[in-house]
Order: sequence, then structure tokens, then C-alpha cells
Amino acid sequence: MQSSQVYTYYRDLYLNIPHCQDICLQFVSGDVGTSQIALVDWNEHLIDGEHESGLHSGVITTLVDTTGAIAVAAKLEDFQDIATLDLRIDFLNSAKSYQPVYAKAYCYESDRQVFFVRVRCYQEEESHPLALGTLTYMSINSRKKNE
Repeated sequence: MQSSQVYTYYRDLYLNIPHCQDICLQFVSGDVGTSQIALVDWNEHLIDGEHESGLHSGVITTLVDTTGAIAVAAKLEDFQDIATLDLRIDFLNSAKSYQPVYAKAYCYESDRQVFFVRVRCYQEEESHPLALGTLTYMSINSRKKNE
């Protein structure tokens, strides 16, 4: 199996998860072996009810976890189920109203079963992050995609 087919399959699968569609998560750029970038556009229904000016932290968490999983998919050579083992997010700043939030993820280390990913969330400039994520994923098994 070509890794580009595996990558495309999983990228599209993750982006079509119902809660990813609910928050309008969009793929921006990336390919096999590269950094992955996704975004969530500003939407009134995603506002944190307590703070009313920033996105709910669950939106950022979903963005970080999904973009991280796409970064793992960029490393896979065959179809494998993966699970998030550990997810840590350091929230540094609040999101500015009416601007999209981007997440850039890169799988910086892996062996056959464990993948380590870093994610940076930002709005205008990547050098001014809103949140930093560190994630660990595990390959549960190797499986064949039913065609």
C-alpha cells in the first residue's frame, strides 16, 4: 500500500468525524512526512459561554487532537488503528474574536507503535501561539482497508 493512499484515507476520515464537522474544522495543507495545518474558522456557536470573547477550550482540544492524528497519518505506511494515549495542552493566550485559529502539527518521533506529536495553535503569526500541544498516540493494530 502506498503511504499517500493511507494518509489521504485517514486525513479524510478524521475531517469527517461529526464533531469536527460541527466546528467546521478544515484542512489547510500537508502531505506525507510533512507538517499538517488545519483551522477552525470563527463562529458564534463556538464561543465559550463564560468568557464570551474566546473560543471554547473544547474547540481547541479537538483541533489539536485531530491535527495531531493527521500528522501521525502522514507517517503511516499501512492502515492502522491509532488511539490518543496522552494529550497535554498549554493554553497561553485567548483567541481573538472573528479570526480563524490554525493548528500546525508535526510527528517528531515514532517507532512501530508509538508516535510523538507537537502542535502549535495560532492566529495571525505562528510565532505568537495561543496554545501548545504535546501528544502521544499508539498504534493498536495493523489492518487492511476494505475496498
